Amino acid sequence: MDSINSTQSSLPYYSSTNYLAIVILILLAIACILGNLLSIIVIYRNKNMHDPSGLLMANLATADLCIGLIFMTTTVVYTWKKSYMFNELSCAMRAYLITVIVTVSQFTAAYIAIDRCIYVCKPLHYPMWITKWKMGSLIIFTWILASLFGSIPLMQLEQYGLGRYTYVSYMYSCWLDIKKFQQNGSILLLLFNTFIGLLLIVSICYIIILYKAKKVHTTIQPFRRQFNIRQQLPTRMVKLSWINKPTKTSVILVGVYLICAAPTAIFGITMTLNFEYYNVSDAYYRVLLYWCMYANALANPFIFGFSHRDFRQTYRSLCCKNPMRYIMQFLPVKKQPPSGSLSFTIVRSSDSNHHSISHYPASRSMRVNAAGGKNLFLDF
Repeated sequence: MDSINSTQSSLPYYSSTNYLAIVILILLAIACILGNLLSIIVIYRNKNMHDPSGLLMANLATADLCIGLIFMTTTVVYTWKKSYMFNELSCAMRAYLITVIVTVSQFTAAYIAIDRCIYVCKPLHYPMWITKWKMGSLIIFTWILASLFGSIPLMQLEQYGLGRYTYVSYMYSCWLDIKKFQQNGSILLLLFNTFIGLLLIVSICYIIILYKAKKVHTTIQPFRRQFNIRQQLPTRMVKLSWINKPTKTSVILVGVYLICAAPTAIFGITMTLNFEYYNVSDAYYRVLLYWCMYANALANPFIFGFSHRDFRQTYRSLCCKNPMRYIMQFLPVKKQPPSGSLSFTIVRSSDSNHHSISHYPASRSMRVNAAGGKNLFLDF
């Protein structure tokens, strides 16, 4: 932690780039927190999304929410102060949470790709193979495994290359110093190789999903032309009807994940092995190791909103209507029995069209004298 004391002793210099980065980070943090929190609420309230795919989306939104709450907000402070203001224990705990949550996020993205791949390739076996109980158990196991993996650098085994969490000045953050290979080389190689393996799995599933879905579209296209189905569907539905909505959302999620995570994993493992041969500025470390992760966490709620109807309706309700009125409906409200309600009786004669209405206070029934002399009592 010597870098902390040496950095605190000097006054930081702020350029226009620093101010711009701070403003962008604040806006990203607010959008990430609100967007992912709203995504969790939508999944919780929508019963149709209480399935294995919905559990994965909720878990991904939870991990992204933690990224916004814990990492983006503290990164704003680091960028402003250009130092770490707290003690070594808090620095190590933040680095530990970074490792755990990012690992869970990476595995969840891979689970989403595998889930949609099984759904597209084996639709009849999918309900038997993928259940809510199995998916929930897998999510819990992933959090436990990530927690154990993130605790390895806390054991102070840096002499074996298993890492130690410290404040890294060129990244303005607490984590593993990539430039110290002897101290952190083994754990960094294990971490980045795991991410690259997940990227390969996601890429393969992504290609299979697109191939199978396009094949289905090609197969049913002659039947559409024969029965003029295209004329009965809107243009937007015809263009996207070859892939269902959950699969479409997952395909976009996985695509954005590949765009954001691939540069980070490739840059991380390259710098870990050959950092002494490359003269890379500190800004590249911050952009490729953190900003890509922040961009992915921010993009997921917008992907939900633009590609899924339930999310889109909720976002539209918040933007076009009273937000507080919409949020209040999610809060549990205790229903009380009405007192002093007004009821009335409608009597219809069997041999005429005459109607008579009688009011009775403090009653909750309605009697209808229908044809044939039958009385119907309706409660309301």
